[in-house]
Amino acid sequence: MPADKYSYRSTPETRTFGQLLLHVAQFNNNICARISGMTAPDIKDVKDADSKDKLVAAVKGSFDFCTTALNGLDDSTLGQSAGKMGPNTLSRGGALVILGEDWFDHYSTMAIYLRVNGIAPPSAQPPAKLL
Repeated sequence: MPADKYSYRSTPETRTFGQLLLHVAQFNNNICARISGMTAPDIKDVKDADSKDKLVAAVKGSFDFCTTALNGLDDSTLGQSAGKMGPNTLSRGGALVILGEDWFDHYSTMAIYLRVNGIAPPSAQPPAKLL
């Protein structure tokens, strides 16, 4: 998404593209910390109206954190508590399922935002030509 479209929202009730990116970064850090027991990176200084570069860096950093946090996970700990989400107590395994669902949900929202703005999302780009 071009930087000048980070304030785009599909309706007044929905998040802007920038708010969506910040949410993804915050959620990734929070849920991967809960699953792994590690401390989440502090991104409190990142705001949804920040520059594209700062928001993209926060999202990339959150995926890097999740990669590190989940790398040592094994099935022997999946039944352990990952804390509460709303009124429900989550297991680490349940939190992993929610993490995957969250990625799918927000990627699809971003893809719609891109398409409405005349941009094909990465998953719709033609494959690179070999040779």
